[in-house]
Amino acid sequence: VQAIFGTCSSSFSTVQVSIGTSSIVAAGPDVTLNQGATLYLSATGSGGTYNWTGPNGFAATGTSPYLQNITPAAAGNYTVTLQSPGCATTTDIVNVQVIGLSQITGVVFNDANNNNIQDAGESPRPYEMVNLQPGNLWSMTNIQGQYTFHVLPGTYTVSYTAPFVGQTVSPAGHPVTVAGSAQTISDKNFAVYTPAVYNVQVTVVPALQASPGFSTMHSIQCKNIGTLPASGVIKYLPASQLTADATITTAGYTMSGDTLVWSYSNLQPGSTTYRTFYATVGVGTLGNLISSTAVVTPISGDIDITNNYFTLQQTVIGSFDPNDKQVTPAGNITPLQVAAGQDLTYTIRFQNTGTAPAVNVLLVDTISEKADVSTFKMLASSHNNNLTIRDGRVLEWKFNNIMLPDSNSNEPGSHGYVQYQIRPNTSLVLGDEIENTAQIFFDFNEAVVTNTTVTSVALPSGVNGLEASNSLLLYPNPNSGNFTIKLAGCEPGKVTIKLQNLLGQEMHTEAASTNNTAFEHQLNVQELPEGIYLLQVTQNDRVFTKRMVLQR
Repeated sequence: VQAIFGTCSSSFSTVQVSIGTSSIVAAGPDVTLNQGATLYLSATGSGGTYNWTGPNGFAATGTSPYLQNITPAAAGNYTVTLQSPGCATTTDIVNVQVIGLSQITGVVFNDANNNNIQDAGESPRPYEMVNLQPGNLWSMTNIQGQYTFHVLPGTYTVSYTAPFVGQTVSPAGHPVTVAGSAQTISDKNFAVYTPAVYNVQVTVVPALQASPGFSTMHSIQCKNIGTLPASGVIKYLPASQLTADATITTAGYTMSGDTLVWSYSNLQPGSTTYRTFYATVGVGTLGNLISSTAVVTPISGDIDITNNYFTLQQTVIGSFDPNDKQVTPAGNITPLQVAAGQDLTYTIRFQNTGTAPAVNVLLVDTISEKADVSTFKMLASSHNNNLTIRDGRVLEWKFNNIMLPDSNSNEPGSHGYVQYQIRPNTSLVLGDEIENTAQIFFDFNEAVVTNTTVTSVALPSGVNGLEASNSLLLYPNPNSGNFTIKLAGCEPGKVTIKLQNLLGQEMHTEAASTNNTAFEHQLNVQELPEGIYLLQVTQNDRVFTKRMVLQR
C-alpha cells in the first residue's frame, strides 16, 4: 500500500489479508417435542450444499428439512454438514428429545346400512374434525377416515358431531381411560348414517390472481355430498370487471343475461364436476373489490341449501406473487355476519418457480385463536395430499411425490392450491381482527411465507349499534316462510324488521310496534326465494340479529 500526504514523501507498508477457507453453518436450536408433532430443522450459513443425517437413517438435503408425526425413535442428534465451494466442510448439531405418549385412534365412516359396523364398500370420511376433552383438542381424519390423539395418562371423552342436518352419529362419544404411556387404544370409531337425501355444494377457487389487463381463472366445483345421484344446473355470474374468454372456458354453457349456465347429470355421491371460467381483468380496476357468484341446483329437496351458493370476492392487485393467500369475504365482516355464522373461505396458492420439479410440497397454516376450529371444512385442492392438524390449530397439507413442474418448463402445470372454510368465533366484537399467514415448503428449501390476510369486524356504514343477542328468538327455523319473532327486554316504541341476503341486499322490510317489554310478531315471507337470510330487528336504536333459513 502506498500512502501520499500532500507534498510529503510517500511511504510504503505491507498489509496481510487472510481469506478464510472454512464455510460457516449454524443449526438449531435444540428442541423437545411431543410424540406426533412435526420436527422442523433449519440451518443458516454461507452458500453451498446442506446435507443432514440423523437417527433411523434420516437423510435430507436443504436448509429446512422436516419430519412429520415423530415418535420417540426420532430422538437424538441431527447433524448438518455444509460444503461450500473452495472451503472446508463444517458441521453443526441439533439435539431433539421426544416425549413418548399414548395414542387414541379410530375411524369415522359412512354407515350405509346403519348397523354401526364398517362393512365392505362403506367409505371413510376424510377431513372430519374429532374432539377430545378435557383440553378441547382436535384431530382431523386422514384420507382413510382415521383420527389420532397423542395423550398422557388420564380419562378422556372423544366425540364427533355430524356436519349436516339429518345425519346421525353412533355413538355420541367414547369414554377412554389411558393408564400408562406407550399405549395404543384403537377402534374408537364413529358411524355416520345419512338418509337418502340430495345435498350438492358449490365452491369457486381463484386459481390465478386478478391483475389489470391479465388473464385470470376460476375453477367452479360442484360436489355431491348427499347419498342420491343428482342432476341440475350450475349458474355463474362473473364480476362485471371480467371479460370472459369463450375459447378456453369450459364449453357447453348457455347465456342467461350475464350468467353462464351449465347442465350436469347423474352426479354420483362423493363425486365432483368441474367448470373452468377464464377471463381478462379490465384495465383501470386496480384496487377494486370484485365479486362473482355461483349457484348450483337442485335447491328444492336439498337437505342443506346453505352450500348451494358461493360468492367469491377478489381484490384486483398490481404486483404478482404466485405464492399467496386470499380470503373471501375480503376486508371487513359485520357483527351481523359473525352472529349468523359467516364462513371465511381461504385459498392458498403456490407455484414452483425453481429450475427443476418439486418432489414434495408442504403447506403449513396456523389457524387464528379468533376462529372456531370445530367449523373447519376442506373444500378443494389441486392435487392429492395428506392433510393433518397438530397442536390443535396447525394445518399441514403434505403433497408427497407431487412432482410439480417448474414454471420454465411447464408454466400452467407449475401451479397448485388448497381451499378451506372456517367460521369466526361468535364471541368476536367490533374491532377484532382475524389474521392468517401460510408457509410453503418446496422440498427441503426455506419456507416461502405468504402475505397476511386480515378480516376485521366492523359496522356497516349507517349502523350505530349492532349486537347479536339471545334476547331475540326466531322459530321454527328453518321453515317454508312463516316465522315467529320474539324479542325480550324491549321498551315501548317502534320496531323495524329487515331481511338481507348473503350479498348484503335488502330483500324485505316492515314496521311494527310494541307497548310492552316483550315483542312478538308473525313474519310471512313466502314470496322470497329459498336461501339464507340475515334477520335484523331494530328497537330504539338497538339492533338484534339472527340467521334465518328459508327452505321448502
